[in-house]
Formats: sequence, structure tokens, C-alpha cells
Amino acid sequence: MDLFKDASKQKIIGEASPDYLVYPDAPKAIFEFDSNAKLVVILRNPFDAAYSEFLMNERDGEFVKGTTFMDVLKVEDYTDSNLQNLPKLIRSRLYDIHIKRYLDFFKRDQMHFFLFEDLKDTDQLLKILFEFLGISVECNIDVSKKYNNASTQKTNPRLELLLRRIPVSVKDKIIRAMPSFLSSWYLSRRFGIHEGEKQTVKCPEEAKEYLRPIFTPAIKELENVIGRDLSTWLN
Repeated sequence: MDLFKDASKQKIIGEASPDYLVYPDAPKAIFEFDSNAKLVVILRNPFDAAYSEFLMNERDGEFVKGTTFMDVLKVEDYTDSNLQNLPKLIRSRLYDIHIKRYLDFFKRDQMHFFLFEDLKDTDQLLKILFEFLGISVECNIDVSKKYNNASTQKTNPRLELLLRRIPVSVKDKIIRAMPSFLSSWYLSRRFGIHEGEKQTVKCPEEAKEYLRPIFTPAIKELENVIGRDLSTWLN
């Protein structure tokens, strides 16, 4: 609630987190907080999204040096029928299941779905978004600043070695113990170990073929749920 303590006359206020989509209890909690809420979901090609998360974890030193995306995928078990037991890289991208949980509580017209590709035309996206939210489409929004760009890795060897030696469980405890402003800085900067030019994140073909049997049914069902053509995700 501290995020909104300075709000006064705004017609619409809100905030965002990718975790809201995947946590099973989130739809009910949001509905109980505000049953009239409008929900905006931006979905990224699951193959590239999973690979992007791997790269983020790699930058954070969560893997043995030299570990590849395929190495990570091949040690996981994808046969468990319990969604929550699937690896996060996978279950986070089964969008159809997560969205259906929201539709158990919210009306379809309370939700709007964008694709990652829609971000290429920011003006059009904002126009559609503002119409959905019921606010003026004449707003001028500065979109020049980019947040959380994927980047090439310019490592500080000492910091990288330190981070790789700290177990993930210990890192999580340290982050939770930090003051909120410091933990936000840590999570956004990752101790400064990855800086550089923006790079295009594209799932390697070998990994895409490996994941295709898992993601294809979910993508096809998602097309029915959100009413968008997602055939390019499978190409």
C-alpha cells in the first residue's frame, strides 16, 4: 500500500508484477481486494521467455560456470501432473492455465492481453491500453527510458566469483533481510556485474525443439483463451 500513499486525484492507479500471473492464490487475493480491478497481461513467447530467465539466473551466478540452457532443461522432470512441482522455467510459461485461474474470478472484459511483440508499436499499445482503462488517449507518456534491458555480460571477476560461491538459499535470505530500497537496488543492478549493450534474446533451436512438446499444446490453448494468433511463436 506504500506504493499508493501519495495518490490523490488520479482516476486510475495500479502496479505490476510478473509473479501475479503464476502464483495460484493471486487471482482470489486480487479479486477480494478489488473485484472491479482491470487486469493487463503482457505475454512473451514462452521459448524466449524461458531462455531469458535462464540468462538472468546465469548472470546471478546460480549455475556452475559453463552450464548451458540444455544442461538445465535435461535435468528437470516434466512428467509431474502437479503444476507447482514443475520447474519454474516451465510452469511460468504455461500461460493458458494461469489465465484460466483469473477467469474463474474476473469477467473477460476486465482483462486485456498484449503480446511482447506489441511493444514495438508503443503509441498504438498505449492507445488501446488507455481505451481499456477508460482514460484519455491524448496523454503524452515518455517512453524513452528503458527498464531491465537484457544486456551483454561485462563481468567483474571478483564479484562474479563471490556470487557463485553464495548458495541461492543464502542469497534469498540476504535479500529478504535488506531494507526495501536496498533490495530493490540489488535486484535491479545485480551488483553491477552485467552491463553493456542490449542484445536480442532468442531461444537456441536445440532447446526450442526440446521444449516444443511441452509448450505447443499450451500455446494452442492460449490462442483460444485470449483470441490471438500465436502461430509465430511456434515457427
